[in-house]
Amino acid sequence: MNRILQVCAIAVVLFHVDAARCNMLDNPSDGRSARKTGDVSLLVLGDVHYCDTSFYDLEKMQANKPGDYQQITKTYAPVTKSNWSDLVEALDRRIAECEPPIRCIVQLGDISEGIANVEGMSNRMAENMMNVLESAKLGVPWLLVKGNHDVTGFDECRQEARDAFKTYYTPFIKKQIGSEEVEEANYLYQIGEVLIVVLDAYGNTSEQIDFARKALENSTAKYKFVCMHEPAIPATERCWYYLKSRPESRDEFLKVLAQNKAIFLCAHLHRYSVLRRDTPWGPIVQVMVTSTTNLRRTAKPTYQFGLDSYGPALVDWKPTWNASTAEQRKQTLSEEAKHVTYYKMNNLAGYAVISIDARKERVLLRYYPAFGDEPFDEIDLTELYNQK
Repeated sequence: MNRILQVCAIAVVLFHVDAARCNMLDNPSDGRSARKTGDVSLLVLGDVHYCDTSFYDLEKMQANKPGDYQQITKTYAPVTKSNWSDLVEALDRRIAECEPPIRCIVQLGDISEGIANVEGMSNRMAENMMNVLESAKLGVPWLLVKGNHDVTGFDECRQEARDAFKTYYTPFIKKQIGSEEVEEANYLYQIGEVLIVVLDAYGNTSEQIDFARKALENSTAKYKFVCMHEPAIPATERCWYYLKSRPESRDEFLKVLAQNKAIFLCAHLHRYSVLRRDTPWGPIVQVMVTSTTNLRRTAKPTYQFGLDSYGPALVDWKPTWNASTAEQRKQTLSEEAKHVTYYKMNNLAGYAVISIDARKERVLLRYYPAFGDEPFDEIDLTELYNQK
């Protein structure tokens, strides 16, 4: 009888240990430890440009950087003051109501306006930004991607801005994901079958590609996302994209994404865009999000473009923007158009929810305008990826 009781006791202990393990968050830094935990959603934000004019010498800014002065005083600071709390409320509602549950917020860079022009202000900006995110109390971790504005300042503040990211952003990220395995702005986060690879668009190119390759190839996760501030594939008339001036490195980067079937998430250009591009190694699906808005409940963009507009027509649409590079951009977009099989782009700012349905093996994108509760757009990214 005693032996039977001992066996039963051991069985009970093992049951509770196993149950506890199942309830633990998978090791976010280990791409090889994927374990199915059911359906999950990711909340995705683009550029926010949180801005407070008290961190600037505005007279100096107006004299030396009149364009930045206009953006800071006429757009970013007023929008932050009037809209930040509404944005947090909208995200809080989405997290509370979303099915499947949202497990993290992926912010794709330029959470802050940056561009400090007074010594010491980059540190104050970064510290304040982390405090703002902490005080939002949204109950899920923030996964921050490094944006150009997050590490930018006047010449005398530029190094300080870069150092401030390491001093404030990196420790914040470590705390959020519960891991010390963060290389400034390169890191992994895993939720069951979902692997998120965050890359630094402003770090060493070969290191970024190697980091992405190892993370993706070593992972058994079924659903993989790579997040970077800059797009991998040109998506607007400005024709800005990662490794534009280094085509061989770019091909290697696209190869890593395609061979590992990773969905690419980006921001930077303040547009909403979804596209599919074929490569010799397989297709790539890219999603671009923007969250910089002075809108309230607006649900319609002022312009929209589809696949028939992808190519030189995008440049012709805004012929006065950087006219000296127009022909070069047309040529680039003409070449890219040979490989792009799906494209949409508009100027509607908001946020995205990407949901994984494990039973149907489907990744669904819903894009919400401004602070709205009804999606403007819904795309089955799995179906898009598999289209012929």
